[in-house]
Amino acid sequence: MTTATAWQCMAVGPAAAELVAELQNRCLPEIGAEAWSAEGVRDMLAVSGTVGCLASEAESPAGVALGRQVADEFELLFLGVLAEHRRRGCGAQLLNWQLAQAKNHSAARCYLEVAEGNRGARALYQNAGFQRVGVRLGYYRDSSGLQHDALLLCKTVR
Repeated sequence: MTTATAWQCMAVGPAAAELVAELQNRCLPEIGAEAWSAEGVRDMLAVSGTVGCLASEAESPAGVALGRQVADEFELLFLGVLAEHRRRGCGAQLLNWQLAQAKNHSAARCYLEVAEGNRGARALYQNAGFQRVGVRLGYYRDSSGLQHDALLLCKTVR
């Protein structure tokens, strides 16, 4: 029998930019040059309407999510979980935290992009009620230079 992990989620701001950038690089090493720098993360978190969340287990960082509110829409910019913590509810906890932020700020919908080949993330979003609303051809480029399509997903949050 496995026991549920008690993920601790907390809001993070620009002061956590280096940790957030490091986690992003560790969560998705295949994105290579497309990863955000600590400076880029700091700038993003300084923008009004942007919210960051760090999930940890026993004070050890396990995942991170960034989202932003624009008018009545919320965009999930990034959600990543370290490989050793996947399939244990961390991603769902981060997603639920971000969706609560969207709802608290009166967003009507939440949008996100996910790589078509990322089955784990696609299952997470499908289970949360996101629906496919479009495709961005060649949106992602991996570290080897190959392009991958992104699915544009949307969920009503209010």
